[in-house]
Amino acid sequence: MGIRENIIQEASTEAEGKTVSDVRIGLGYTSVLLDSGEMGLAYTWQSDPKTECTVFKGMRPLAGKPVMAVIEMLSSEDTLANAIALAAANAVLNNRKQEYVPGDLVKTMNITPSDTVCMIGAFMPVIAGLKERVASLHVFERNVNMAGDFLPAEQAVDYLPNSNVVIVTSTSILNSTIDTLLQAAENCREIVMLGASTPLCAKVFAGTPVTALSGVVVADREAVARVISEGGGMKIFKDHVKKVTLKTR
Repeated sequence: MGIRENIIQEASTEAEGKTVSDVRIGLGYTSVLLDSGEMGLAYTWQSDPKTECTVFKGMRPLAGKPVMAVIEMLSSEDTLANAIALAAANAVLNNRKQEYVPGDLVKTMNITPSDTVCMIGAFMPVIAGLKERVASLHVFERNVNMAGDFLPAEQAVDYLPNSNVVIVTSTSILNSTIDTLLQAAENCREIVMLGASTPLCAKVFAGTPVTALSGVVVADREAVARVISEGGGMKIFKDHVKKVTLKTR
C-alpha cells in the first residue's frame, strides 16, 4: 500500500464513532474540527499556484458526516478533497499521547558539514539555517516564480539518490508524489516529513526510509479556525499551534 492508503487504514480505528463538526477551507490551510474537540490541519492544495480561490464541489454538507467518510476522500483525484481528508485524518492521528520532541526541527536533525541535503518544497525559515550547516542544499519547488534559487519540483527524483538528508513537504501526500519521492530517497540517512499537513503516526510510514515526522498539534482551535477563515497562513496562526517532531526510528 501507498502512504495515502496507510493513512486511511491507521486513522480508521481512531475515527470510529466520531463525526465532523466544522470545516474551514482557507486560501492557505484547511482545518477540520471533530465532535470530540480534536482539530487537524492540511495545506489547501491549489493545482495552479496562481489560482486565487478554489471551490470545493465534493461531498456536502461535510458537518455531521462520519469522520471516516471524509478521510476516505484521500483516495480522490481532487486535490482539495484530499486536503480536507488529510486534515480530518490529522485530527484523529495528531492528538494522541505520543513522545514528541518539541521545538525547531532543524536544531535536532542529524546533519553534518559534509552532507548533501535536498528539500522538497521551499520552507523559507529553514533554508538559511541549513545552508550554514551543510556542504550543499538543493531546494525543489513547484512554484519556481518564488524568490529564491530553486529547482523545478519534478527534478527532485534525480537528485535524491545522491543525497544524505532529505526534507519532504507533506503536501506531497496531496499531489500523489510522496511514494515516488520516498522510493528515490531510500538510501538517504535521514528523511523528514515536514509541515502542518504531516500525519504524526509512525505506522503510516512503516517500511519506508522516513526517520522523523515534523508537524503540528493545534493548541487553540478557535483561533486557528478564525485565522483560516480570514485567509491567514502559518505565520499568523503559528502562536496557536505546537510544532512537534515524532521520531519513527
